[in-house]
Amino acid sequence: MDEITPPHPRQKGFTLIEMMLAIAIFALLSLMATQILRSILQTHQRVQDKTAEMAQIQLALVQMERDISQAVVRPATDESRPNLADFIVVKGVSDEIELVHRHWANPGAMLARSSLERVKYRLRDGQLQRLSFPTPGASLSQARMVPVLQGVEGFQLRFSQGGAWQNGWYASAVLPQAIEVTVELPKYGSLRRIILLAEQVL
Repeated sequence: MDEITPPHPRQKGFTLIEMMLAIAIFALLSLMATQILRSILQTHQRVQDKTAEMAQIQLALVQMERDISQAVVRPATDESRPNLADFIVVKGVSDEIELVHRHWANPGAMLARSSLERVKYRLRDGQLQRLSFPTPGASLSQARMVPVLQGVEGFQLRFSQGGAWQNGWYASAVLPQAIEVTVELPKYGSLRRIILLAEQVL
């Protein structure tokens, strides 16, 4: 009697269609993950750029406040003629201010110079510039220019005396009580800071 061979059990596995479907799903999930990661990186970069911009703006305003708040007027060499050179304001499409201030940093008194520094702030080609003079009496050609803020559309000043604000300041021998600085930036609009001056005459 012939032996009856039992049928082989059917081998189970993935069909070609199932494999292709699994690959397609994996590719779709990978693409989604890549897009999410790219979005996170772009957002992180934008936040970093914004933080750097705000830090630069804050640094520029703090430096300007430090200079202006310590403004002084030196005594005139001729008592009949007031000193008009230590605080100069120029009005125009954008304003300029030039002044002498105290407390010019000189760590350890290593440099043979005064603690007084003449500085000038002006707007040129969208760049807010700070000019520092080696001595209070130095010429403009000797000044060291450092850009403190880029992409500036406007730089305006107002002056307070006796509780009243005015656009110009012509009494150069006398300091105002406060100065309002307005910087126009395309991304942030008008940024204003009021700087108080301790009126000082050396």
